[in-house]
Amino acid sequence: MASQSDFEFGQQLGRGSFGVVFKVRRKGDGLTCVCKQIQLSNCKQRARDEANKEVNLLRRVSHGCNYIVQYLGSFLEGEALHILMEYCERGDLCQFLKTRDESLEERAIWKYLLQIGLGLRWLHQNRILHRDIKTMNVFLKTNDDVRLGDLGGRHQSIVWARSGSESVLLTALLKKIRESGISIDEAAKACHKEASPDKHKEAMRFMEPLAQDLMDCIVAKVPVRNSDASEELAKAKAKLAEHGIEISPFKRKSESAPSSSEQQGKRAKPPMPVADVEPKPLSDVEKLLDEPKRKLDSRPKGATDDHVTEWLNTFKTKPEFKGKHPKLVKYVKTVQDLLKTGTAKNEIVSAAVRFGLDAKLASRLSLKNLSATIAVAQFEAA
Repeated sequence: MASQSDFEFGQQLGRGSFGVVFKVRRKGDGLTCVCKQIQLSNCKQRARDEANKEVNLLRRVSHGCNYIVQYLGSFLEGEALHILMEYCERGDLCQFLKTRDESLEERAIWKYLLQIGLGLRWLHQNRILHRDIKTMNVFLKTNDDVRLGDLGGRHQSIVWARSGSESVLLTALLKKIRESGISIDEAAKACHKEASPDKHKEAMRFMEPLAQDLMDCIVAKVPVRNSDASEELAKAKAKLAEHGIEISPFKRKSESAPSSSEQQGKRAKPPMPVADVEPKPLSDVEKLLDEPKRKLDSRPKGATDDHVTEWLNTFKTKPEFKGKHPKLVKYVKTVQDLLKTGTAKNEIVSAAVRFGLDAKLASRLSLKNLSATIAVAQFEAA
């Protein structure tokens, strides 16, 4: 594991409530990078959790898009967490614009706008909403390529509506609230038993009690119960497992027995965050929509069921599928059964395009036929 002795610390690039940022050089290969140093000695448990969350978030989204500041690693030394990231030689866009005597050329403006958009699209595909897009969080490389940064503090997860009913419910709820003149912020504040958090910096935590009250009301009207679909889903998961896709979630470890200090009435010190903690295992659907086992090098001639069936039949003659076409057909049905249980179509379209399908065709395919293209990309032919 890396340590401070592996790096030469240079100038301080920034300081804030989060910690200090240094320019450093890695002694092993001379690589110049940035080290974000977060002191944990006086941090509360929530701050420690946020530090771990930032590490896991950076690891999850930085690799896979050229327009996000790249995560290089992290380590814990003493009571300080060190997060290593890509160094952007030209600094942030805010300072860059302030030092210029003339306006940017139109070509540069379009380049920056396009690359920022590509970075945001990647974050959205990973269900991350960057809530602090500004010139100070846009960084520049020597070739004028853009890197989006500061994902640690101002982001939240995106939840897509999965059905027309969910979209209509949200629209109807907002309509009623606006017609009544009720302030959502005031209602949210009233739901907090203690002082409410900052609604801008911690928006999700600010709204959580109000959301829970609404959920309790819904549950009281229609008690939650298991549906018949759960048995079908279990069968689909079992079939996926036969084809090499791990779907069994890790069980949570049982809570450990109270420590001696707790038994004596002393406040136990919050545990230190562990650098490079493994992220939460992907669900079965997320694994299907994550990285393909193969890129799609062909496509259906059209969007109808017949076109897709004809396309699937072409795999009979492909060497890697020789003798395995019947298994492919069964696997396609298994994936179709799994993805029809509440997965948003736009997520499947996005995955199919990343797997090599033409975007225009993907948007025209039904959920069933889109699932077939996902199945072909994920099928274990070997």
